[in-house]
Formats: sequence, C-alpha cells, structure tokens
Amino acid sequence: MKKRLLLACASVATACVTFAQSNISYVTSNGNGNSATVSQSGATNYSSVGQLGDGNAATTTQSGISNFGAQSQTGNGNSASIAQFGDGNTSHQIQLGDGNSASASQQGSSNYSEQHQGDYPWSSWDYPVSNSQATISQIGSWNRAYQYQMAGTGSSALITQDNTGGWAGNEATQWQWGSFNSQSSSQNGSSNYSYQYQSGDGNSGSVSQQGTYNSTWQEQFGNSNYATGSQSGSGNYLGVSQYGNSNSAYAWQQGDYNSAIQYQQYGDGNVSNLAQSGQSNRSYQLTNGGNNSTSVNQYGTSNQADQLQGWQYDGLYYYTDISTNNNSAFIWQDGTSNRAIQTQLGDGGHSASTWQNGLSNSASTWQSGNGHASSISQSGSSNIATVTQNN
Repeated sequence: MKKRLLLACASVATACVTFAQSNISYVTSNGNGNSATVSQSGATNYSSVGQLGDGNAATTTQSGISNFGAQSQTGNGNSASIAQFGDGNTSHQIQLGDGNSASASQQGSSNYSEQHQGDYPWSSWDYPVSNSQATISQIGSWNRAYQYQMAGTGSSALITQDNTGGWAGNEATQWQWGSFNSQSSSQNGSSNYSYQYQSGDGNSGSVSQQGTYNSTWQEQFGNSNYATGSQSGSGNYLGVSQYGNSNSAYAWQQGDYNSAIQYQQYGDGNVSNLAQSGQSNRSYQLTNGGNNSTSVNQYGTSNQADQLQGWQYDGLYYYTDISTNNNSAFIWQDGTSNRAIQTQLGDGGHSASTWQNGLSNSASTWQSGNGHASSISQSGSSNIATVTQNN
C-alpha cells in the first residue's frame, strides 16, 4: 500500500507562508525532530516540503523567477536539499525509507530534475531504500536529469551536467535496483544523452561525455559488474549490456560519429576494452560465455571491427551461438576503411589477433572447437587475409 505524503497545505502541523513578490511556500511535518528551511527571493517561486517520520531534514533555496521545488520525506533520518538560481527551474525529490540523502543544485533557466528514492513513479507500489545517496548538479539551461533508486541499501548516484551554449540541453537518466551500486554521469556540451540501468548488487557504472549529440546506453544485470564509457566530439554512440557477474567493460571514443557496442551475455568474468579515435569508426564486441577478453583499438576513418565470442554474423544479422569460455581476441587498426572480424566458438581456449595499417584491408578469423591460435598482420592497401580453424 502506497503511503505518499501529499505536498500541500493541509490540516495539522502545516505552515503556509506567502513571501513578498508572490513567492509561495508550504511546509508539512508530522513526527518528531524534523526540520524544514525555505528561503526564496525573486518572484512567483513555489516551494513545498512534506515530512512524515522522525529526524528528517529538508532545505530549499530558490532565487529568480518561477522556480518550483517539491520535497517529500517518509521515514526516518533522511536529508534533502534543493538549490535553484535562475528562472523556470523545476526539482522534485521523494524519499521513502531511512537514512537517505538527496541533493539537487540547478543554475540557469528551465532545468528539470527528479530524484526518487524508494518511490516508484507511475505506480502505486513502493520499494523503500536505506542509506543511499542521490545528487544532481546542473548548470546552464534546458538540462534534464532523472535518478531512481529502488529496493536496496548503500547505493549512490550522481549526475553533473553543463549546457555550454546549445539551445538544447543535456539529458541523463539513472536507475538502480539493489544494494551497494554506484553510478555517475558527467556531460558537458549540448544535446548529449546518457542512460544507465543497474539491477543487482555491487555494480559500478560511469559515463563521461563532452561535445554535442553524443549518446551512451549502459545496462547491468547481475552482481559486481563494472562499466565505464568516455566520449568526446560529436555524434558518437556507445552501448554496453552486461548480464552476469564480475564483467568489465571499458570504452573510450574521440572524434565524430564513432559507434561502439559491447555486449556481455550470460557469463561471468568477461572483459571488453575499446579505444577509437577519428571519424565514423565502428566496433562491435559481442560475448556469450565466461572469462573471455576482447580488445579493439582503431584510429582513422571508417574502420570496422567485430569480435564475436559465442556469437556469429551471417552477413546481415548477428545471432547468439553456444556459449564459449576462456578466449582472447585483439584487433588494432590504423587508417581508412579497414575491416576486421574475429569469430570464436566451441569449448574455447582460443586466441586471435589482427593488426592492420593502411587503406581498405580486410581480415577474417573463424575458430571453432578448442585451443586454436591465429595472428594476422597487414600493412598497405586492399590486402585480404582469411583464417579458418576447427576441430
């Protein structure tokens, strides 16, 4: 049963204060040892604070015109603060549980932030959390930030965004289900987008983006997974999916219109590394199994690298095969329009490496069974190498 404290001026223990220049504040406290502080300067600002429980603390500071701040605390020992400076900023914070902290700071115009700790939006169900932290800091205009922490303890989430001049701001969304998870998203520029989702315990995810129109999607299902992505430039895309435990994914992209996907499915202890610099490079690292490692380094323009472990590619589609374990794969490409694909299947224990430098070189490695090793090195233009091994 949802026990939502309405943020309105109502009944007992309610204070309704109208400040100069038509600012409005509502404070409702029920319990013991709660504190609420509201400070507003400017015109037509609105603040609402609702507290149900003991030992909660809420602070709202707003300066400017038509800012809106709403905070609701249900439980004990929670703390929440909103600080908004500028015009037309909006911040909502809802806490359900004990010992949580939430902080939102916004400077500029028309920024928007939401933080839900234990309160599931769009539903009548609640998933209380405890001893978790959520922080949002936004500078500039038109930024959007959303953080949701559900059903766990000891998690932390952080979003920092700065719109440095574009008419459209940045947007970041972060979800956490479970305990002792950590997330961070940092975006500087305009029109960047970041999404992170965690379900399990002890996962860590981080995103850093600078420039314009960059996009990152990271999702983690399981325990003790680690994912970090960094992008600078314009129009880059990074997608990371982890299903299992103790998987690690690292990605770095610099330049314009680069794209990378790292997919670790139904396995434990996989490691994926990616570094791309230049323009319009593509990398796909898809893993199905355990204790596999993949690494891609690409520099230049329009290079493509595929590393498939427990996956196959039929020329049109990528699809999963039987899981494979204990493989290693490495691709290094420098130049223009080079293409490398490495596929490893079977019981595992394979190793494959491809080195290409130049223009329009092509390398293909396909290994099935167990214990194979392949190495390809090409320099120049329009070279072709194909390796097929099985047992």
